[in-house]
Amino acid sequence: SKNYLLRTDLTEVKSKLEQVNQLHESSLASIQAMHMQISSLTSENHHLATAVADQRKQLKEIKNKYNVQSLLIKAERKSHATKVRIATEAHRVEVEELKEEQKQLNLQLALQSTSNALKATPSKSHRQRRKKATESPSSASK
Repeated sequence: SKNYLLRTDLTEVKSKLEQVNQLHESSLASIQAMHMQISSLTSENHHLATAVADQRKQLKEIKNKYNVQSLLIKAERKSHATKVRIATEAHRVEVEELKEEQKQLNLQLALQSTSNALKATPSKSHRQRRKKATESPSSASK
């Protein structure tokens, strides 16, 4: 009976040892698979980190180009606005000069019209002399 109990205990221990060995082998296989997965993830992570670094570098270059273009556009816009302002002022001055010239020409035209009207209309004394000149021959014949 003592032998029987020892044998059952031994059988039980052997069975449990077999289970432990199987678990150990399974654990080793899992650990090996995890190491492989870690290696794969590390490699992938390194590639992704490199890609991110490259994209950040490209983004920085693009931002720099954008900032330069933005500054150039602002300077161009400012230059254009200045040119427009100068041209507008020049046109305003030219319009004022043309208006003044038009006033002078209108004044000259008015003076010329008045002068021509005065020349075309005989004066009162001129009319009287004409009248006398036309009356004289008829009064002489009487």
